[in-house]
Amino acid sequence: MDYSISKAFSDATRSVTERLGSQIAVWGVFFAIQIGAFIVFAVMMGGSAMALAGAGAGGGAEALAGLGGGMVLFMVLFYLALIAIMVAAQAAQVTIASHLRPPSVGDAVNNGFRSALPLFGAMVLLLIGYFVIAFVLGLVVGIVAGASGSSAVGMLVLVLICVALAYVGTKLSMIVPVVALDGERNPINAISKSWNMTNGRVLPVLGTYLVFIVALVVVFGAVAAVVAMTAMGGGAMPGFGTMALIAVLYIVALVAITIYASSLTAAVHQQLSGRSAEEASKTFS
Repeated sequence: MDYSISKAFSDATRSVTERLGSQIAVWGVFFAIQIGAFIVFAVMMGGSAMALAGAGAGGGAEALAGLGGGMVLFMVLFYLALIAIMVAAQAAQVTIASHLRPPSVGDAVNNGFRSALPLFGAMVLLLIGYFVIAFVLGLVVGIVAGASGSSAVGMLVLVLICVALAYVGTKLSMIVPVVALDGERNPINAISKSWNMTNGRVLPVLGTYLVFIVALVVVFGAVAAVVAMTAMGGGAMPGFGTMALIAVLYIVALVAITIYASSLTAAVHQQLSGRSAEEASKTFS
């Protein structure tokens, strides 16, 4: 099946226009969950800090060490949970955007949480691989630059590494929809399937992402320039109303980027998988 950049954007735009309300609802659900998590974190950390201060004032060294260790453990668990929530949100956003799934907010949220663990596992595997490869490549760049005695050679190697990273990133860009839409729960298989899905179509898929990034920079750069000129037009510091407006625009922009990026990811996946909405309905029925 041939891949079309224009079709990817037309499908993504159709998804946004047809399911905008549901997509905003899914975003709002996970935003509320994250806010709730931060509130729980703040309350727990505040209580722990007060207990830690009390233990310090009482001179209990063992209690002080225990509370300190407990706070560190709680912080680690909190950030791991936050990452899991963010991963689940991404999977849910792709789910509600895809025409391979029924447009149900509840289904998208539930599927997001079901996808969180395998996506988290894939992320850990990729991070391990990244650090190993980055270490090796760092050594190679250092050796080549040192042996050649030329900074130009080192820059050329860095450019080649950037090209390689863009290639690998494109090959792995389908991991979220593979888990969320294809139902692949094995992290290793998800990575492998994403890698194989893009065979022979890396350049057009990468072109899709580059067009999106360029459009994003142009549009939001222009909006940011207009907002900045409006805010500072009088030569004085912007007032509270202006700052509040900028904050609201920032949130709207964040939601818009998240929704469209997820819709584009879902549209790219649908082309690469070669599946129709009718075929998918049989898989998840």
